[in-house]
Amino acid sequence: MLDLSFYWLSTGVGFGLIYVPAVIAVGFYFERWRALATGIAVCGSGIGTFLMAPFSTYLIENWGWRVALVVQAGELFMNNEKRHKIIFDA
Repeated sequence: MLDLSFYWLSTGVGFGLIYVPAVIAVGFYFERWRALATGIAVCGSGIGTFLMAPFSTYLIENWGWRVALVVQAGELFMNNEKRHKIIFDA
């Protein structure tokens, strides 16, 4: 039971570390329409969560949980690389 609790906690902390900087970066980028941009960013994360549940189920049922985790880690890595280029290379 302790192992399962650790994975829940680490997943929550990991997604929190992805979510908060994305919302803050949007706030720094937009001056005039900051509230609207932040609202769209927050809605986008909800839509992404809504779409990832069936996709994760599909991956687990067809290829197993190990492949599903690797695919999801790859998606998060690619998304982080794109965000890094947008923020720091602009």
